Amino acid sequence: MTVNVTTATILVVDRKASLAIEKVNDSSERFIEAVGLSSYSTSQPTVISYLSIFENFWNQLELYQKLKQHDKMQQEFINIAAHELRTPAQSILGYAELAKIDPQYIEEQTQSFTDAIYRNTYRIQKLTKDILDVTRIESNTLRLNESKIDLKKVILDVIEDTKLMVLQPESNQVKLELKNMVNAGEGVVSHSDGIFVVADKNRITQVISNLLENALKFTSEGVVYVDVAKRKKQEQDHQEEAIVTVEDTGPGIHPEIFPRLFTKFSSKSFSGTGLGLYISKNIIEAHGGKIWAQNNNGQGKSGASFSFSLPLN
Repeated sequence: MTVNVTTATILVVDRKASLAIEKVNDSSERFIEAVGLSSYSTSQPTVISYLSIFENFWNQLELYQKLKQHDKMQQEFINIAAHELRTPAQSILGYAELAKIDPQYIEEQTQSFTDAIYRNTYRIQKLTKDILDVTRIESNTLRLNESKIDLKKVILDVIEDTKLMVLQPESNQVKLELKNMVNAGEGVVSHSDGIFVVADKNRITQVISNLLENALKFTSEGVVYVDVAKRKKQEQDHQEEAIVTVEDTGPGIHPEIFPRLFTKFSSKSFSGTGLGLYISKNIIEAHGGKIWAQNNNGQGKSGASFSFSLPLN
């Protein structure tokens, strides 16, 4: 049994004319028998009404694609987060079971035992904080507790804390040297004294820590540098800004990741959720600054540089 379905084809040309043709007989090979009522119009209201139908369909398609992408990213994040939580949790559980079975061994290996527990507990705590921060950003409830801070001192404190946190790879075969360097470059004024900004100290500390941890994770050898300086926003401009740069000697930023570097879940590594840079971007922009990245290739160096600016005035 053949069932004919009436459909319509609508053509809009240059927002000026429309042609609507009904199809009433699928089985007919003759055009005159296959089509029904047809209408051609140059009436602006008619053309615009057809055009609005197309635009609505197009918008719905785009929304559907975005929802599909969001669902995919959310599922990927759940998988990554589950993995990131499971690994340190299993490690802590293993050490706890070992402490019950062989207390003597634990007494002999106290330092390595406590270092391992601290390292894995830190990973769980950081992931929990990152998820809470993303929730605050998405709900527009991220709040800043601003005060006048010495940016250079904050950076030096973060460097020392990072060294103490044992954030280097567990093999620890390569020692990474962290330096605070203040270099004078084109348009940059070097300062040996403090650089003061009005900012949330804890949040800026979080951003610098994220950038340092990211640099350490992707650097197997060489040095991670931290540079802080002042510069004028533009030529003939009296306003100044502070620029903080974290530079590593790793493989650089993968071309596939670069376009979505500061978005959620942008990670191509086997560890990490890809939330750190997204959170950092929102924190810096909430301060009225900017954050950016570049590969060092072409400058006679390898690795990548991550920089952010904060207004001084």
